[in-house]
Amino acid sequence: MNDKYICNLSGLRPKDEEQGEFDEELGDLPIGWKEITIKERNYNPEWVVIQTIKEQQFKEAIASIEKEQQTDDVKLFLRVEIASKYASLEINTPKYIYENKVAYIAPLEHDKQIEDTYEEILKTLDLQDEDEG
Repeated sequence: MNDKYICNLSGLRPKDEEQGEFDEELGDLPIGWKEITIKERNYNPEWVVIQTIKEQQFKEAIASIEKEQQTDDVKLFLRVEIASKYASLEINTPKYIYENKVAYIAPLEHDKQIEDTYEEILKTLDLQDEDEG
């Protein structure tokens, strides 16, 4: 059996009879086991720094020009000029970073504490079945 499956609530490992066939939907997740995935997306701090530098350079460039010369065309020119300086860096810096956390839960009938904790998780996250109320 695949050693990656350990119940995060109990430390139990799958029983031999829980081993299932590989499928496209759940891979080799053991029969009766649950997989919970939490996905998070945030801005990449490096990408944010690049945006901050570009904005700062734009502000400095505008401040160095007399008010009457600060036309929309001049501002657009400056933005494009500054963007071009950072284009290759920006294209190689992902805008977002992703984090995935995965937990496995053994079949509920293995242990009353697993069932109770799982039900509490569902309740806390408001994931109850509609017919359970």
